[in-house]
Amino acid sequence: MVPPIKLVAANLPVAGKVVGPDGKPVPGLWIYVDGGGAMTDADRRFVFKRAAPRRVGVRALKSDPNGGPDLSCRLEVQAGDTNVLVKLEPESGIGARIPRGRIPDGR
Repeated sequence: MVPPIKLVAANLPVAGKVVGPDGKPVPGLWIYVDGGGAMTDADRRFVFKRAAPRRVGVRALKSDPNGGPDLSCRLEVQAGDTNVLVKLEPESGIGARIPRGRIPDGR
């Protein structure tokens, strides 16, 4: 016999603010929380309203249109946390993105 499945409402917020490596606000950036998203406002804050009651992944990426390093942040927080600090840092290493038209050896 299959045990009953318990459904859990995804109704907890995840909220906070986004800053760059220099600590300055980053407005207009999409923040992804377990498949959903929210955009930062002029005060660099974001609110995601529908997280399940568990630990959730938070991810942000800001591409540099001038060819500089992309900035990103990945972290895990508890649903219901409304004081999340997302600090973007330059991407590097294996996880870094390769700009279009370039391959790793520089050709």
